[in-house]
Amino acid sequence: MEDTTNQRVLHDLFLASVWTKGAVGLLQVVGGALLGLVSRAQLTRLAVLVTRPELSEDPGDAISTFLRHSAEQFGSGTQAFASWYLVAHGLIKIVLVVALLRRKMWSYPASIWILGGFIGYQCWRYAQTHSPWLVALTALDILVVALVWREWKLRKTIGFVH
Repeated sequence: MEDTTNQRVLHDLFLASVWTKGAVGLLQVVGGALLGLVSRAQLTRLAVLVTRPELSEDPGDAISTFLRHSAEQFGSGTQAFASWYLVAHGLIKIVLVVALLRRKMWSYPASIWILGGFIGYQCWRYAQTHSPWLVALTALDILVVALVWREWKLRKTIGFVH
């Protein structure tokens, strides 16, 4: 069995990842709602405004170039999908985060299954779009699933409570 220090560090990492997921979920809901309200032209203007300073200093800046190109290539169908997906994904995360923080036993397997579904779907979407955003989102989801699994296992076997 892991020693107490390792257990505490992993539990703290679990809590940090859950809080992070909650914050990301909230940002997804707000960002998805805003994305649904702006036009493609407004989105492109915003990307140009945000990236202009960096591109004036370094015209080859990979991140700024990627952001500008992404905004310019954003179609209305993609925008509607992204808006809906962000809001739905964010709301589900917020519900799961609240339940995990309240130590509801049902929330551990529910989080694993739901995040696993998102991981599978994000992998499928990545195969279609090759979006680095999906890679980052999926990596975070995989980390959280591993930490939720560990925390659930501990809670079931030894009644680990902090």
